[in-house]
Amino acid sequence: MCEGPNFAWPMTQEQIGDATGLTSVHVNRTVQRMRGEGLINTANQTVTIEDWPALQAAADFSRAYLHLPEARAEGR
Repeated sequence: MCEGPNFAWPMTQEQIGDATGLTSVHVNRTVQRMRGEGLINTANQTVTIEDWPALQAAADFSRAYLHLPEARAEGR
């Protein structure tokens, strides 16, 4: 569904809000904050993840949630 750090996101912020139970204002502010912090970029209904480790940290993501092994350090 994606190539590298890019993926198609054809939904509007209002549709994202409806799907998640959030207001479109909250969705907009969250997307703007992620852009401002250099985590993502959006253009032409495409999202580009600019800083994957920082995005994971911001989301408090844990690989254990998906029952995946811990990621190995680069070069190992």
